[in-house]
Amino acid sequence: ADFNPAPTSIHKCTLNFTVSESLIHGASMAIVIQLITSEFTTIEDVTTDYGSSIDVDIIPGKTSYSVDISRFIESWHNFDTIDHGILFRPFFTNNSPNYIVIEPPDSLVIEYTTLPEVE
Repeated sequence: ADFNPAPTSIHKCTLNFTVSESLIHGASMAIVIQLITSEFTTIEDVTTDYGSSIDVDIIPGKTSYSVDISRFIESWHNFDTIDHGILFRPFFTNNSPNYIVIEPPDSLVIEYTTLPEVE
């Protein structure tokens, strides 16, 4: 949210992150990335926009991931939505005790065009 060159048109936002540790039973572990919609103090207080979830399959042995989060950044940039962050949440589909450890995001790559000033 600290990124706000104006005026601009955002084309694509890619979040790159690393899974540093995992125990996955089966072919993959599904997680969802969700837009946090309000301030919170504990994880139990978090509210998210379920309509804006992005599904990601974490695969055993794969550590680097790139996810297009353009719609989150666009809502912060174009619609003046307050940036409360994003949440990585497991999507439980079975009873296996899967877990993953995600490092702090490696980078956020934002592709944009600076719009010419209108006189």
